[in-house]
Amino acid sequence: KNHQNYCDLVTFFLNADVSIGAKERKASHFLKKEIQILNYSTVDFPADIGKIKDWMLSKNKAQCTEYQAYLERRKSGEKREYFKNVGQAFEFLIKVAPVKRVDGSWLYSMTHYWNDPVFRDLIQIYLEELGLGMAKSNHVCLYDDLILNLGLEHFVLDLEDEYYHQPAIQLALAYAPPEYIPEIIGFNLAYEQLPLHLLITNYELQELGIDSKYFNVHITIDNIDNGHANLSLKAFEKIYSKYNDKESFIEKVKIGFALNNK
Repeated sequence: KNHQNYCDLVTFFLNADVSIGAKERKASHFLKKEIQILNYSTVDFPADIGKIKDWMLSKNKAQCTEYQAYLERRKSGEKREYFKNVGQAFEFLIKVAPVKRVDGSWLYSMTHYWNDPVFRDLIQIYLEELGLGMAKSNHVCLYDDLILNLGLEHFVLDLEDEYYHQPAIQLALAYAPPEYIPEIIGFNLAYEQLPLHLLITNYELQELGIDSKYFNVHITIDNIDNGHANLSLKAFEKIYSKYNDKESFIEKVKIGFALNNK
């Protein structure tokens, strides 16, 4: 109602004059609609929850192996695989801007539970996404600076509505009521994995002489050993242990995983 597209929803959630209650109601309504049309039956998630860390390590290793193969191809003289030229890199940076500008927002609702140690790991991730109070380390500021320095900010204003779909989901999770905690955990678990595209994007942007600090930060901070991926896993295990209906919890976590892929 009154929000005809995803861009309108993003604007609504980012509007500081709209009450938290109104945003919560809108978030719940929007997420219900998204989940109704979601196919999460094929989500890659371990059947044995006790093996989730091994599963994450295995996926991480597989991505690194693929990246190593990419580097070998490049060393042997093959061309860039993502960006043929600077223009294509600029187009990519413009089209992902809406989602980069809400980086980490899906964890905002966790701050309501600041006095519960179970949520501490997720809140730590959120605060680090914000740069721990320093603008120069804030992920959204980093991306905005990149877009501004390249003179691309005006092109972002003309993007098609589809590029606001994922940001709308992330902001809906930011204002989601408590029953969506498992979905937020699932979304976060999926988001903090090390994707191959991040590694290649970082490499090829540097090669083209484009500042890749934003992408490089995510490679270092999201790591499985002691970074955000590790904190995400710890948070999952703590909160999972508190839920009585384990089966329902995992189903909802899978939904969060699938929302991340939209």
